Amino acid sequence: MNFPTSFKHIAFGLCLIYSNQNATTIAQIDHNSGKSIRIIQISDTQIGFTKARVLESSANKDPIIPFSFDIDSAYFELAVLAINHLDPQPDVVVNTGDLVNDPENQEHWNTYKHVSAKIKAPLYELMGNHDGWSSSGVNEFRNRFGHADYYSFKVKDCLVVVLNSWYLKDTVSNPAQSLNQKLFLKELFKTDRSSFRIILLHHPLYLKNPNEADAYFNLPLSQRLWLINIASENNVKLILSGHSHNNNITYYKDKVTLITSGPVSGPLGNNSDGTESQRGFGLIDINLQTGKFTHTFVPLQNIDP
Repeated sequence: MNFPTSFKHIAFGLCLIYSNQNATTIAQIDHNSGKSIRIIQISDTQIGFTKARVLESSANKDPIIPFSFDIDSAYFELAVLAINHLDPQPDVVVNTGDLVNDPENQEHWNTYKHVSAKIKAPLYELMGNHDGWSSSGVNEFRNRFGHADYYSFKVKDCLVVVLNSWYLKDTVSNPAQSLNQKLFLKELFKTDRSSFRIILLHHPLYLKNPNEADAYFNLPLSQRLWLINIASENNVKLILSGHSHNNNITYYKDKVTLITSGPVSGPLGNNSDGTESQRGFGLIDINLQTGKFTHTFVPLQNIDP
């Protein structure tokens, strides 16, 4: 991908300053022994998102964004540069869904694959609603990435569980898959002995409180209560999600921290602390001995034209 000269200069400056296929446990990460891990959460890379929004807006008949390149791709490149220059390097990078904006656009997928391949750390992806929520879309996702659409992996003594929130958002269309995913999670917790557990999914369970009304940006009440209860009962410390294109942090009974990360693609609205949403990624450092962790959102340098 060829970027404008201004983007190249900015990116260089940033480098200087700093059923079905049954779900299974996939590819264990082989790291040096240690009692701490670093996880990078990217979300809503959503290649093509900004371009589509501008073109669909009647107020932008003469858009200023140069469509000879995709601005979301440029920000994704910038995020990868920043992640690859972190010290210490992350143990793992996770993408909590909406990898592309249009699952039918092969160019979007090609761009995502091209940029994501540059990430030095192991990368794990999950499905968002823009990644093809349909039976055929799930099959395409499995074929594209070579594994099931819900699965688990371990980083040192940390279990990371990746869920497909489609089966929680819409249980009517997917009764078998919804049940299979729940059984997978229950059986996994029965046998796992990890000291720290994390759940990843695209949709936030809720934005403010567990009993809030059903809406586009959360899970249905029955499904969110089921998941948050099984999480809290099984020593899950963190639930990471995306979808809302802003940062939102909330808690459940002082047991579980729920972090919804701002996007790499276009931000929307305000964060839960009232500040304006920005493009960026989350950095999470976990002490596996104490169970304590820190979370920092790293905003990306503004390169919008």
